[in-house]
Amino acid sequence: MLLIALIGFAVLQRYQPQPDGYLWSNSAAVAFIQWTEDTNHHLSGTLQSVSATSDNTVKSTSAAFTGVRDGSSISITFSALGFSSTFAGTLDGAVLTLSVPDQNGLIATDVFHTATVQNYNDSVAALRQRVQQQAAATQSAQATVDTQQAQAQATQTAQSNLDQAVTSADNQLAGDLNILKSDVQSLARSTSFSDALTAYTQDWARMQTDYQQEQTDYQQGCGTNGYNASVVAYDASVVHYDLGTIQYDDGTLTYDANSMNNTLQQVKNDIPTVQADWQNLKAAIAADTTGNVSAQYSQRDIDSAVGNAQKQVDASNKALSQAQNQAKQYDQEAAQTNTTAQQLANSMHC
Repeated sequence: MLLIALIGFAVLQRYQPQPDGYLWSNSAAVAFIQWTEDTNHHLSGTLQSVSATSDNTVKSTSAAFTGVRDGSSISITFSALGFSSTFAGTLDGAVLTLSVPDQNGLIATDVFHTATVQNYNDSVAALRQRVQQQAAATQSAQATVDTQQAQAQATQTAQSNLDQAVTSADNQLAGDLNILKSDVQSLARSTSFSDALTAYTQDWARMQTDYQQEQTDYQQGCGTNGYNASVVAYDASVVHYDLGTIQYDDGTLTYDANSMNNTLQQVKNDIPTVQADWQNLKAAIAADTTGNVSAQYSQRDIDSAVGNAQKQVDASNKALSQAQNQAKQYDQEAAQTNTTAQQLANSMHC
């Protein structure tokens, strides 16, 4: 086919250079057909093609073929691995037209024009440049997308962190408020000194009764052989035992007071913890300007919880102070009664 289709144009062939082949191209591919033709119009040639791939690279292929020309009609056959495909076409001067099935199985017409090897090389170079430009554009677009996605992810992560900070601070406050409430209830339960004070009252009454008995026995004098003096001395020992009982009550009250003070100290520790939690929550809310997460507590809730805790602290301190003052009075009166009882018994000289 590299010969001029119409041999009759001998004069034209003499004055025009022979083409190197036939060139077809579009924006994504370039194909170049070359052949030689014998006297029986049998063709032997190659088809070289360069095409752009979906990943913006260039793929080159070369395939040999045989064929035959009959006037302006032409057919070429490609054979490979035991299979062959024949394509029909026409040769009209400088134009080669081939009928080729497309990827959908439909017959498409590809039009080739005479061209030189340099034309083919130029077309391939232009295709490679377009592919490179497309690859660069795709890479730039992907980089822009990646940057946007990274920025969006960073923004989402930052927002998620802000939301989580509010949730975490709110949960921390909730937990510490529950601890404060529980400790306040425990403090209220431990602020009870009724058992110790009841014991003081009963033991003091018994001591007074025993001392009165001593006084009654003392009125009987020494008695026969000083026997009554020993009775009075026994009465004095009973009064002294009663003093020991009241002092034991002091130990009971001290135990109750220590128990209460331990819980009271815990409540005192809970109050600043809750207040610090509230400050942290307010800071987290202020930082999370979107307001995606709402806090379940307000300043009123904190003031109420802290106020109730402080009231119980004050009430417990007052109750302990009153109990200790009563115990002190019992201790003083019991000590004085015991001293008087011992002096009374010692005053008998029988």
